[in-house]
Amino acid sequence: RQIALIGLVAAILQTVLTYRFGASVLFSGAFTVDAIALYLKILILLSAALTLFFVVGSGELPDERHAEFSAQILFSSLAGCVAVSASHFVLAWLALALLLLGGSLTAALAKESAQSTEAGWKQYASGVLSLLFVGYVGVVLFSRYGTLGFYELRHAILASPLDGETEKILFMALFGAVSSALFTVPFQGPVADSWQGNVTASLGFTSYAPKVAVLGLWMRLLLSLFVKPTSQPGEWVSLGGFDWGAVVLV
Repeated sequence: RQIALIGLVAAILQTVLTYRFGASVLFSGAFTVDAIALYLKILILLSAALTLFFVVGSGELPDERHAEFSAQILFSSLAGCVAVSASHFVLAWLALALLLLGGSLTAALAKESAQSTEAGWKQYASGVLSLLFVGYVGVVLFSRYGTLGFYELRHAILASPLDGETEKILFMALFGAVSSALFTVPFQGPVADSWQGNVTASLGFTSYAPKVAVLGLWMRLLLSLFVKPTSQPGEWVSLGGFDWGAVVLV
């Protein structure tokens, strides 16, 4: 646990220092480092560090499970950091899959609790639904434009727009992916009791960091795909009859 905390603090400091290098696109456009990604990474890493700090001395977590708990938090933190910088559908899908795996394992950490196991399976099922939505959008766009990079797709869509019906279907699929990913962290409404028996400190991470990662990915999709290359601040491309400025505001 102490090693994990030291590593997270070092990662936060490294992220802060990265601000001075400005924005850059790496790995052939698949990974973007900019102010939005760095800010969201700091939030995710800080949430992970605080979670590990507050679990110290907790009677809810047996000593033999501290290492397992720390590994799951670090694993999910890595997935979240990749998600907020992903600018390629394959990388975005893999980041969501890592979030799904890490979140499901953390939710089911209290293995003797039936409710904890239920929480893990519910999060897993909802995460699979999110992955299916993202995969569907990626397949449709690749079959039409032959690329999965966000920035390449933006220019391709502007040069050869999709018909309005297809745009609406793709938007609803992406919206469904985001909604599915956000619904189960933490479980709301009729399934709010499914976290009983789990480690209280884990909610400081699982109720916050995955939401930040998914919303960061959603924001990058909108900014990458639906903004004109020469647009002025506040100017959005009208696709499928949607007011994208209002969508971002909501």
